[in-house]
Amino acid sequence: MGIFPQSIRWRIQLWYLLLLAVIIAALLAAFHRNQREIKYQVLDRELSNPITRLLPNLERRPESPPRGRRLPRPDLLEDFEDELRPGLEVGGRRSPRGPDPLERRRVNLDEIVEELAENGIFVFHWSRGGELRFASENSPEGLRSFPDKVSREGDRVSKETVQGYREIIHASPNVGTLVVGASVKPIETYLSKLETKLIGVGFLIIVGGFLVGWFLIGRSLKPIEAISGAAHRIAEGNLSERIKISGNGSELGQLSMVLNETFEKLETSFEHQVRFTADASHEMRTPIAVILSKSQFALSKERSPEKYQEALQTCVDSAQHMRTLTSGLLELSKVDSGEFHLRPGRHRSETRIPQVD
Repeated sequence: MGIFPQSIRWRIQLWYLLLLAVIIAALLAAFHRNQREIKYQVLDRELSNPITRLLPNLERRPESPPRGRRLPRPDLLEDFEDELRPGLEVGGRRSPRGPDPLERRRVNLDEIVEELAENGIFVFHWSRGGELRFASENSPEGLRSFPDKVSREGDRVSKETVQGYREIIHASPNVGTLVVGASVKPIETYLSKLETKLIGVGFLIIVGGFLVGWFLIGRSLKPIEAISGAAHRIAEGNLSERIKISGNGSELGQLSMVLNETFEKLETSFEHQVRFTADASHEMRTPIAVILSKSQFALSKERSPEKYQEALQTCVDSAQHMRTLTSGLLELSKVDSGEFHLRPGRHRSETRIPQVD
């Protein structure tokens, strides 16, 4: 594996970027969804408002009284008011009656539908039996069939999106089924542009988060770099090197304290080793010098047997002393290398004592 996957800095950075990307994506997706709901709610209100204006012009006229039943005679004041009421001109004269209510409602309906068409809103009207009675000029051809949602659920007011159009469906016994709708293409175009902008914003946030994270992670890992540098200098032989501790309460500060204690013990151990080596060399130098001097003394001229015996005894004692020193050094080397083991033994009094290999 290369340096990239093994680097602690890059591992932390990648996990940080992954977490940041997930959070940013979730927030931007929620914002996009909220904007969609708001846009459709506004469109639903714009489609619901014309219904209150259209319903009075689409209500069924009350049925005429049955034959044989006489209507009450109108009051004279009512007749007089009918004559004073402005009416339509017929043959150059003003009619004593007002305009036909059906004609007036038809004119109002056309004006409302024309006004809605200017705003991109279309209108459908079906009778109770499912017969199409009215369709505005801007109504889509593919939607001129009776809504399935009304026949299936029978809702009085319902909403649905069909073939890229949003519809508000109003069903009542007096009016039949009234559908007011509009295209959702402007909303979808707006949402598509918003999605592109949100992706760009999210990318910029992630890039900014990457730079900020790189700076913060690098600053957090500076103590580790200091520890690594100090350990490298100590490994080169500078045993007096120590790690500079900036924060004793942090985890890295505590680690630095432990390492400084370890380095101090290591330096002390090396000093003891050097001192022991010097002392051992001095101790071995003395018997060697004794052996050499006695040997040269004995060989310098003829001596008596007693003198030769004395010289040889001195050499033996010095050699024995050297043997004791070398045995101690060997045992110490075994202790340092981990090869020192204790064996249970028996004393003459049958007491177990440890023996050294």
